[in-house]
Amino acid sequence: MNTVDFFPVEKDFIIVHGVVPIVQFSRYKPKYPEIFLEGLELGEDLKTGTGMVLYTKGTRISPEVVARLILFRKDNPDLDFIFKIKRSQKLIQSFSKEITSNMIRIFKRNQSIKEYRELFKGVNINIEDFIQDLLSEEKVALTVYYLYFLCESSTAKRSLLFFDHSINVVLFCLAMASSVRYSNVFQGNRAKLIDLAKVGLFHNFGSLSQMERVLDFPQEEQSRRYWEANHKGYFTLGSIDIGFDILDAIRLLCEYYLGRKDFINGTRWPDTMANIVMVADAFLQRQSGLFRELQLIRQTVDELNVRAMDKELNEAAVKCLTIGLNLKDIFDFYHEMDYLVKECPYNSACPYPFTGFKSPTIIVCKNTVHECKHLESTRTAVSLVRRIGELEAGQYRRCSLLTPKLMAFYDRHYDEIKETTLEEKTTPKE
Repeated sequence: MNTVDFFPVEKDFIIVHGVVPIVQFSRYKPKYPEIFLEGLELGEDLKTGTGMVLYTKGTRISPEVVARLILFRKDNPDLDFIFKIKRSQKLIQSFSKEITSNMIRIFKRNQSIKEYRELFKGVNINIEDFIQDLLSEEKVALTVYYLYFLCESSTAKRSLLFFDHSINVVLFCLAMASSVRYSNVFQGNRAKLIDLAKVGLFHNFGSLSQMERVLDFPQEEQSRRYWEANHKGYFTLGSIDIGFDILDAIRLLCEYYLGRKDFINGTRWPDTMANIVMVADAFLQRQSGLFRELQLIRQTVDELNVRAMDKELNEAAVKCLTIGLNLKDIFDFYHEMDYLVKECPYNSACPYPFTGFKSPTIIVCKNTVHECKHLESTRTAVSLVRRIGELEAGQYRRCSLLTPKLMAFYDRHYDEIKETTLEEKTTPKE
């Protein structure tokens, strides 16, 4: 479906082109009349191409009206209509009610998932009231419903998964912001929570508005096309009047995937919002299998911590999510790695291999600092034929200062993994 099939292009109307789109937009299903969208009223006369009035301005569009239009269109296949639907308060409330119901459903589902329970326990606000505040502005409610409509009526089956993803990002951001780790930032400030939620809600506006095009690309290209579409769509968001800081945060998110990373350690309000949303988004992309296969929660959190250690993600946001998911052992592990690496006076220490949770078994010297007394010079510890992490292809020697400390750390905290990790040779070859 083309994005112009439904868009609020006039102040007083919502424009729907054609009988098929009005069927989809009204949620007309003869067997399920209870899901029909309430509040649909013609803002202008509905006419045929010859000017004959079928329904006058003010007519309520009911299931019966839609059914008659379907029959009329069947007898006149060359005839179609432009519906100008009045943008009434009742209609906007119907939009908000539909979205609120979906958000509460996903929120309750997250609360019921054992691994998420601790994280969502910190959300001590009335979630329904919060969502209503979030959707209180007409343009926001209308735009969110527009995205929902596009994804639900899309011929690409996975489109709705991406809309639900944006809702999930909002809820995870809310849970993270409600934790004690961000108490000094939000301090129960509802306006700030609403700002953050809007960033999560619209961070993928560009791709949701053309989801079929994105999903039409081969799977290996979809992630790149997704962020390209988000970046292009960002320029349309200005018309929604969601606020400069929110737009700035969304811009940072889009530009991150184009190579910009200077805001990761930033302290501005847009930086903070962008970093929280980015971590929630990265986690949920893997948990939802948007572009790659589904992954265990522990593996996903492990990857996020590796990226935080490599300064690819904000450490505070990753820590908040990690501990909120009751995976403090992962955070402790990477905190210890960071501490050990900083002990090197030459800034040359590198854990190896660094491909997964608790996997490094040695620390090597990535710059082969010959003057360092802790460089083991008798033999090569690692030989690489290709780049892995910070290490280019080449030969590397072990650090005799930090490797024993790494082993001692395993002894103190990770007896359960010694058998699987430390039994492997500490002189791996790649």
